Amino acid sequence: MKGRARNDVVSRDVRGFTLVELVVALAVMSLLMLVLYDGLHLGMRTWDAGSRRVDRAEQLRRLEAFLRGQLARVHLPVGAAQLNEGALSFHGDASGMAFIGRMPARTGSGAFYAFVIRVEGGGEVKRLAARYAMAELYTGMERAAPVIRYEVLVERAGAVRFEYFGLDERGQWHWTGSWVRKRTLPTLVRMRIEPAAPDERPWPELLFRVREGDYWVPSAETS
Repeated sequence: MKGRARNDVVSRDVRGFTLVELVVALAVMSLLMLVLYDGLHLGMRTWDAGSRRVDRAEQLRRLEAFLRGQLARVHLPVGAAQLNEGALSFHGDASGMAFIGRMPARTGSGAFYAFVIRVEGGGEVKRLAARYAMAELYTGMERAAPVIRYEVLVERAGAVRFEYFGLDERGQWHWTGSWVRKRTLPTLVRMRIEPAAPDERPWPELLFRVREGDYWVPSAETS
């Protein structure tokens, strides 16, 4: 009798989990895993949103600094350059603009450059890029293949639209989607940038003042 009682106690002590206990344990573990996954997913989304806000702020800062700096030093063809059909004046349309401007002295050059700011990409996601090269007409340099620099100003955009404010041929002030007057600069340039995806934050409307830089008259040899 004592031996059987001892065996019964041992068998009760070493018996496994019941099916109900296993189901309850699995349910608790599943619930914990779900909570941990939701927390990790939320953390990753928050981190991603924060990174996109930082990238957007950096792009906006770079875009504003670049365009404000260059549009404050725009040059129109004067002197001998007026006789040259290839002289570039300010030209703007809804998708970009082209003009002659001087690089700031802090860059180490201070030379005249031909700038082309243009929307690129044919799909739903576009980018805004700047191409610029030294303008040989304004430097008196010998003709040579220009070194074209390329800089992406906005990496992701749904659409980018330019508008120009100034006096038209009739002396009226108004906004227009293009600027083709060769001897007059617009007073303001406005940019509207649409987000590349519905869940992205909208871009602020950007307004830039256009200023004419000091005159530069090329030599007769360059005409």
